[in-house]
Amino acid sequence: MTRLPRLRAGRRPPGLAALALSGVCAGLLVHGAQAQEAGRELNIGTSLGVQANDNLNLDSDSEGSTTSATAGFDFALLLANIGQSFALSGDFQLRSSNGPDEDAVSDGLSSADLRLRYNRESRDARFGVNGFLSRREVALIEPLDIVDLLDPDGDGVPNLDDPLVLDDLDVATQRGTRLSFGLDTTLELRRTAPFGIILSAGLSGLRYDDSSTGGLEDENRHRAGIGLRFDLNPVTQARLDLDYSSYEQDNDDEGRRDTFVLSLDLNRATQAGSIGLVTEAVSTEDGERFTLGLERSLDLPLWTLTGQIGATRTEGGDVLPTGRLSASRDLRQGALSLDLTREVRSGSDDEERRVTGLSLDYSRPLTPLTSMGLDLSYLRSDATGDNDETESFGRAAIELNRTLSEDWSLSVSLAHRIEDNGFADRAHDNRISFDLRRQVTFRP
Repeated sequence: MTRLPRLRAGRRPPGLAALALSGVCAGLLVHGAQAQEAGRELNIGTSLGVQANDNLNLDSDSEGSTTSATAGFDFALLLANIGQSFALSGDFQLRSSNGPDEDAVSDGLSSADLRLRYNRESRDARFGVNGFLSRREVALIEPLDIVDLLDPDGDGVPNLDDPLVLDDLDVATQRGTRLSFGLDTTLELRRTAPFGIILSAGLSGLRYDDSSTGGLEDENRHRAGIGLRFDLNPVTQARLDLDYSSYEQDNDDEGRRDTFVLSLDLNRATQAGSIGLVTEAVSTEDGERFTLGLERSLDLPLWTLTGQIGATRTEGGDVLPTGRLSASRDLRQGALSLDLTREVRSGSDDEERRVTGLSLDYSRPLTPLTSMGLDLSYLRSDATGDNDETESFGRAAIELNRTLSEDWSLSVSLAHRIEDNGFADRAHDNRISFDLRRQVTFRP
């Protein structure tokens, strides 16, 4: 099930200017790495499913129910040894729908995703590349799905700027296809020294096709960053980051928008976790934004907790409280996790937004072959300043999974979705789906 990202202070989107330098230094890392016995794994999955929605497009006034048949294929290839790893994965889905608005979603390929990740390490340096390419039907995109797509590391921290903010598209009215892509590189030097350097680079973009309504414009982003790490003593670390990003949107009279971010994080390890101070100054075309916060993490016998409390001075001069809380626990049977976040950030249109997020996940086995999962997620995005624009999206879902054999499984899920775009009545949708899946693992 999709989870909200655990937004961590101090993690900045990678930048672009260091791409050439990272590529040159990567060659040095390759030359210095020792050959190791390779490990290889290939996972291949196929699925067939049926889904029924009473308001698939989340229109404020539902036009009727939609029934869809789906067929999917996915794969994940991993090549790894002690010094390096390479992962390539893909997910493709075919869909045929029968409903009142068949023009909203065309039959055929409804989604296609590719992700690539490469890491190479030596004793004193590390080089990493993350990339993705995704094609989606606009009417089927949910904000909660974007979060997973932009977290190629799988660590709960999105590397790009699109997630959590709902102002990029309105799924209730927009049509067409959306192609999104991104590439990020990171080069870390002097890893074992008291003073380290982290160079980062990144680019991303959106392309729309066959759009029948306005408001969907192509966009490009570029980023560049440098970070300095200082190990002050065995338990205290400071990090200074300077990042630059640019944003351009087609048919935008404002042209390119530049953003500079300067941040200083101080972290001290304790017996039960860590405590830290987070500061950030952001300079945008619309003004300056400042954030100050305290961060605390605790590893308790039953719980793992991470929290932050602080305040942000917006570009308009308002001071808003910010914070986050992440809690997880492994139960005797199952697992429970909770994520809360409240922050001020630039949205997908590069305008300042106040974002609130909530996610609750619970899973447990029912029998040796059957398990269940519960997912509650909510996102709210508010414009800052005099703009009273507000958008929100919520989802509650329960899923039952049954293992049929070593390779085959069956899942049944029920979900309720809510969208409020601020200018029309709140939209609701109920969904039930059945999926039959087979997954095979090869280890040559």
